[in-house]
Amino acid sequence: MKKSWIHQGTVLIRIGKHHLAFLRAYLEGLDIGDISQRYLETAVEPDSDLRIAKTTLKWIRDQLMVVAKRSSKVPNPRVILINPDKLVVANQKHLPTLEEFREERDPYEMYGESELIEMFQEEFGGISGKVDRKSTRNERLRKKQIDALFYFEKLLGVAPTESDSLHGWLDPVLADRLQVAQIENIGQLIAFVNSHGYRWWRLVPRIGEKAAAQIIAWLNTESVQESIKIRVGKRSSVKSSALKTLEPAEVRAKQFGMVPIEYLMLPDQFSGVAGKNRNPSNWTNIVDDYDAIHKWLKIRTKPNSHTWRNYRKEAERFLLWAILEKQIPLSSVTGDECSDYILFLSLLDSDPSSPPGWPFKMPCSAWTAPRFLERSDPKWRPFEGKLTNASIHQAVTIVRSLFSWLLDVGYLQHNPWKSVPLTKKSSRQTVTRAFSFYEWNYLLNFLENQERDSKYDRMRFILIFLHGTGLRLSEIVNARISDIKRVQYVQSGLKPDYELVVVGKGNIEGNVTLSDKCLNELDRYLHKRGLENRFQCPENTYLIGRHRESAMRKGKSILDEDTEVVVDIADDKLQSSAIYQSLKQFFKKAILPLKEDIRVAEENQNFEYAFSLREMAKRIESGSTHWLRHTCATHMLASGVSIQTMQSNLRHKSVDTTSVYINQESSVKNAEINAAMDLLYKR
Repeated sequence: MKKSWIHQGTVLIRIGKHHLAFLRAYLEGLDIGDISQRYLETAVEPDSDLRIAKTTLKWIRDQLMVVAKRSSKVPNPRVILINPDKLVVANQKHLPTLEEFREERDPYEMYGESELIEMFQEEFGGISGKVDRKSTRNERLRKKQIDALFYFEKLLGVAPTESDSLHGWLDPVLADRLQVAQIENIGQLIAFVNSHGYRWWRLVPRIGEKAAAQIIAWLNTESVQESIKIRVGKRSSVKSSALKTLEPAEVRAKQFGMVPIEYLMLPDQFSGVAGKNRNPSNWTNIVDDYDAIHKWLKIRTKPNSHTWRNYRKEAERFLLWAILEKQIPLSSVTGDECSDYILFLSLLDSDPSSPPGWPFKMPCSAWTAPRFLERSDPKWRPFEGKLTNASIHQAVTIVRSLFSWLLDVGYLQHNPWKSVPLTKKSSRQTVTRAFSFYEWNYLLNFLENQERDSKYDRMRFILIFLHGTGLRLSEIVNARISDIKRVQYVQSGLKPDYELVVVGKGNIEGNVTLSDKCLNELDRYLHKRGLENRFQCPENTYLIGRHRESAMRKGKSILDEDTEVVVDIADDKLQSSAIYQSLKQFFKKAILPLKEDIRVAEENQNFEYAFSLREMAKRIESGSTHWLRHTCATHMLASGVSIQTMQSNLRHKSVDTTSVYINQESSVKNAEINAAMDLLYKR
């Protein structure tokens, strides 16, 4: 039976230039560990005992011997099997000069020179001749090794190309599995890898992480990169956790196009250096539009905060729209373009086909992509899909703020948004992104029927704690035990209460009341994570974190078992995306029983009930962490909590904002109207 790549040590079946470079360096006596790290695709995991390097060395030699049998052009091919240590001449004995020999044996100069030479030859002549002969032989063998490698390079030095079939380079089993995923050649492989990132191999049947790592290492070798112009992106070679420590330029090259602002390269005609609205007497040190946006972001809010990301998102969207759709710099935008942008935002949809009467050059599909793609992902787009009126209002407000600042600092001559009417939020706001009591009870009952594991423990805490506090995602992610404060009363004898100190929108600090139920759930969750209760565990403990038993390597980033999102073990903190995605996964799982109930209802021709279930399933699937904040507000107010208390807990600036959660239940209105109609038609 033919050996697999695992036994051979490499995923390749064909010698490449990098293999010959490795063998040449080895035969020259360089350290095998060092050169394997430099040249080999197999150097993707720890190899302290050099087992992998030695296995690959044997495979290279075996492959070359097979080639030598097929060709008579290689002179003395077997010399490459001689290890470099065999060609080292041992320094058996120091050979002194004649003067040194005289000083040692004839200090009083009793012998003539001819006699001294004769004595020297008797003592050292045999050794010297032996060493010289061995050195000469070894030099001859080294030259033969170099000659053999030269001929091997001529026979095997064909560099891979993008159109090469993978079956010509990779182990046939691996090539077959890649073919199942419609990956036939090297060019398609690189495109697939770059499109799906570090964990691309999960989309290919029965290809594991080790094989994938070797394939990427091979594609990244110098010899492959010399012959193939397209490169494997950094995000495909490095784990997500490591990407965050790199500069954007190390992750992805800058370019002009539909890319995030940190990867955007503006040519002169779009840079704004000659923008029509630029102030000729510009007294600022702002160079161009790109620089202007970054300086605005820097002075507006704390870098990488939720608010900062929102500001960057809206500035980025408008910049891309100006240069790609209108094909003008940001500093050349007029009031007409600003009005068109509002129209664009209102018509935008995630549907691949642009809506009827779409008035713009670029289709909707060019602007939208699924949420939570990495910003370094080539599939990233600035929009997810259709925007609500509130989202459009916020987008325009932020862009207006940018242009007002550019005018204030003297970068622009005038503000083009001044001539554009303000977008208005709907005068009648209703909260639709909140679960009803029935839907909420359904979710809790569904949760209780799940397996009692770490996923259950975390989800139970998230649901109950966010339902009881109304915290935003960014607030619960950063909350620690040290943020829980005891409330001091003037009166004595009262049961102590506790509040959570959070930093919310605009970096404003606020206090959120913690109910006994929330505190009990917190203690329970801490215990399930292998920690003490909130009074005894370390103060820097995050309220939401991993279970201790999943920490495989302390202090390093690993994949979280529950969400498959990278987490940092050092401080036990979960990323926002981990919590968000775990909640979305739970909601998707929760609608599965509803789908079965819908099927049964339709079979029984109970179409009204099926319609109600379908609407409920849509709402649950749309749920998110922010839905829990809205649900908290609506449920608390409906249960008798005062609007002033909820305003304080939600940290709204105005009670008007909180009042949108108060509405007359539709069921009450419907009951009154139905009662009136019954009365009218009974007469």
